Amino acid sequence: MIYHLFLTVHSLLRWVVLFFMLYILIQSIRQVKIQKSYSKWDLKMISVSVIVIYTQAFLGLILYFVSPIVKQFYANPSTFIHIRETRFFSIEHSLMMIVAIVVYSIGVFKSKKVEDARKPKIIVKWLLVALLIILLNIPWEFSPLVHRPSLRWL
Repeated sequence: MIYHLFLTVHSLLRWVVLFFMLYILIQSIRQVKIQKSYSKWDLKMISVSVIVIYTQAFLGLILYFVSPIVKQFYANPSTFIHIRETRFFSIEHSLMMIVAIVVYSIGVFKSKKVEDARKPKIIVKWLLVALLIILLNIPWEFSPLVHRPSLRWL
C-alpha cells in the first residue's frame, strides 16, 4: 500500500516539477531578452523549484528501493536487462533523472556566483539541458518505449 501511495505522489509531483521548470524557463528567457535581472519572486520560484525537484528525487529513491520491478531486475539482471520495462525503471529512468537533477543544480548554483544580469542566461542553458533529459525519460502514456498513465491514482 505504501508503494502505491508513493507512486501516486511521485506521478502527480512530476506535473509540479514540470510547471516550475517551464515557468522558470519562460521567465529566464524573458529576462535574457529584456536584459534584466530576476525579481525577488523569480529567485524565490527558483529556490522552491530546487526543493520540489529534490523532493521528487527523494520519492523516486524510495520507490527505487521498494519497487517490485527493480527487485525483479536485481533478482535476475542477465534476464531482465533484455526486457525494456525492467531495464528502463531499474537503470535508465533512475540514472537519467539523477543526471537531470545534477545538471539543474549546477546551473542554479553557478547562477548564484555571478552578477544578477548574467543569472538568467546561465539558468536558461542548464535548465534546457535538464528539462530535455527529464522530458525524454518520463514514462509518458504515449511513449513507444515505456508508458504509464499521465495521472495515476491509488
